[in-house]
Amino acid sequence: MIARQFVREPLRANLPKVPACDNCNNRKAKLEHYLTAVLPFASRGPDASAQLAGPVRDRLARNSKLHRELAAGRHRLWTREPSGLLMTTLALPFQGEKLEEYIGLLVRGLMWHHWQVLLMPDCFVEVLCLTKHGEQFFRSMSSMNGKQRINETLAEGAISYTAVQAVDLPEISVWELTLFNGLKVGGERPGEESARWGVITGPRRSQEAADRAVKALATIDTVLGHERAQARRNRPPE
Repeated sequence: MIARQFVREPLRANLPKVPACDNCNNRKAKLEHYLTAVLPFASRGPDASAQLAGPVRDRLARNSKLHRELAAGRHRLWTREPSGLLMTTLALPFQGEKLEEYIGLLVRGLMWHHWQVLLMPDCFVEVLCLTKHGEQFFRSMSSMNGKQRINETLAEGAISYTAVQAVDLPEISVWELTLFNGLKVGGERPGEESARWGVITGPRRSQEAADRAVKALATIDTVLGHERAQARRNRPPE
């Protein structure tokens, strides 16, 4: 399920595997071709430097177009660590929709791996990059009465996740995930960054309720973003 290239060799033996059709397997392989060349730059794992100096360097040598795009778009920015400390870090241009699609495929696989639930075409998988408010929202959803719960970390943090499965319909579930010990992605607004993803699955007949919740969450984040921007504009000069 997780690309072996994302994981150090000693940890590859027990990675979960699930059956997949050719279409899904090929989609996943194409996404991994891009993600295994880019995501290690943001990895916080113990082998991040070794990955960059070896496998990532070799992948970019074979993909000169991507290498040029990353080099042209790189810059440095300030980011806040979990401790609250502000630090500068390297930022690279990134196609976030590819990571969201990949996470959706991972969750489909994890549902089969843990619960033997196959999400058919009449089911949806909604993937969201979570802001701080979004994390609170998903944790409140995860507190619902559940049939089964999961809290796991694979390959020393290559992926960590919690999940809860609904009691009445096995296809309904809520997930929170982190990758590579907390890699961060950023948005267009200053200070807009996240290290967590939330996923909702279920039958399409229940998607309207999920969409309403997602839209409400996006509206709250937009309002909070405007309020933060206004506060910065009104801040007296130092």
